[in-house]
Amino acid sequence: EVLFDASRQPNGEASGTWREIDRAIDETQNKQMKERSQPYTVLDYLTLEQPRTTQREALNGRLVEGHALHTREKGFELASEMVPICWDDVEFVDWWGSHLSYQGKM
Repeated sequence: EVLFDASRQPNGEASGTWREIDRAIDETQNKQMKERSQPYTVLDYLTLEQPRTTQREALNGRLVEGHALHTREKGFELASEMVPICWDDVEFVDWWGSHLSYQGKM
């Protein structure tokens, strides 16, 4: 247990404590999400209609399992061979990966 002397801080709050706790919670939630997720690459992402992040159904035929780099032709060949995703089983599409905090994604 760590105790902070809040009496020496403005407003009686230990400096940075809440930010550190918030960051730890955020990192834990991101880790939990990543542990139960499967990585896919979206082909021709910029050709999806806007707002792109709401176009889940349009991802069928554009997803390749994993994040390996393929030529465009090979990517679409792999995507056409993939079994379509049942979107009822998908909790969340993480469009931003590790580039955005968990709180920013929600």
